[in-house]
Amino acid sequence: MVFFGKPLNEVREQDLQGLVQQKVRERQTLEFKRKSYERKDEDIREMLRDVSAMANAYGGEILLGVETVGDGVASQVVGVPDGEREAERINSSCLSNIEERIRGLVTWPVLLSNGKHVIIIRIPQSLRLPHMITFKGLNQFWVRHDRQKSRMSVHEIRDACMRVEMLTTQVTEFLEKRLTRAATFCASQPSLTVSLTPLLVAKEVVNTKEQKLRRILQDCSLNDGLLPSPCITGLEVKRIKGRWLRLDRNGHLDLWEDLSGDIIQPNIGDRSFRVLSGDTLRENVLGLCNLGKAVYEHCGILEPPIVKLDMWNIGGVSLRGGTGRSSYPGEPHTWSSAHLNLEPMEVDSVNEPERVVKTVLDRLWEAFGFDEAPFYRSGENS
Repeated sequence: MVFFGKPLNEVREQDLQGLVQQKVRERQTLEFKRKSYERKDEDIREMLRDVSAMANAYGGEILLGVETVGDGVASQVVGVPDGEREAERINSSCLSNIEERIRGLVTWPVLLSNGKHVIIIRIPQSLRLPHMITFKGLNQFWVRHDRQKSRMSVHEIRDACMRVEMLTTQVTEFLEKRLTRAATFCASQPSLTVSLTPLLVAKEVVNTKEQKLRRILQDCSLNDGLLPSPCITGLEVKRIKGRWLRLDRNGHLDLWEDLSGDIIQPNIGDRSFRVLSGDTLRENVLGLCNLGKAVYEHCGILEPPIVKLDMWNIGGVSLRGGTGRSSYPGEPHTWSSAHLNLEPMEVDSVNEPERVVKTVLDRLWEAFGFDEAPFYRSGENS
């Protein structure tokens, strides 16, 4: 991306002026436009073509309010009026008029000193290809080549579908390979593994030598202030008893946690149960999602991640929810098999960690026979 992965809420006017000073030129993943898209039908169609064409290629950014000269070289930052409303309108139009929806699409207005805004449309490389424009029955597929866009041919549409199938297979095989290590870490004790995985698993996007990235891992809630150590796949923290935290060069994050100390044996009536604290699960999943948000923003990882949760050696263990108002009444539901493996879940992003945690924990509590996780029941605070 043009701002080297900088979160959009940190982009300032000086960053935009830097594009002019460096004479940055348009390319396949970058386009400048002096004005915003107007509200006429043809202008809306043009906007949808520009956005979907990038999504159907390699993603990228469209900057509205940047003038160019020659063959697309940034020459002046002029801004557009009413940028906040325009950004919202563009985002809404894309959500309503492009199928499949482009997950992770962001429209962000950057305030200028002249009171106008530059609108950054950040389009992740999509893995739900191809995307079709549906505005007023248009039903067209577009793709970007260098600085131009064109209608997709039948061959390009077929190739896009095959590309998605290949990426899905790659991430499935990657996760299966990672989980083969469960026997080594978990041995016979109850354990949790939870991971976040960008779909482009063959692409190295993390510079493990970068000190700021190492500090992000050092300062996260899952760590005790220990600096991560280099390992064969990237970085890891393995010096905390019963916990293994790892970040791979492809952006894969995973946490392995010994749950032995979190299982209690209360008596309910004349029966004894082995009960796992729901609070422990929530803290671990939320901790990894918060870490994922920080790492992905820092590294500029935009594509939707896959979330995976597995529990090992938990035969006969029950969940009863949290404490206080978050508790479910009645007898706990017991897991009868040795292990519990949830299916991988694709989420839009980890920009809102609590939403991701709710998705994962709802699925987990459903496996134990509840409608949803107790922390997120309607009318209750998390």
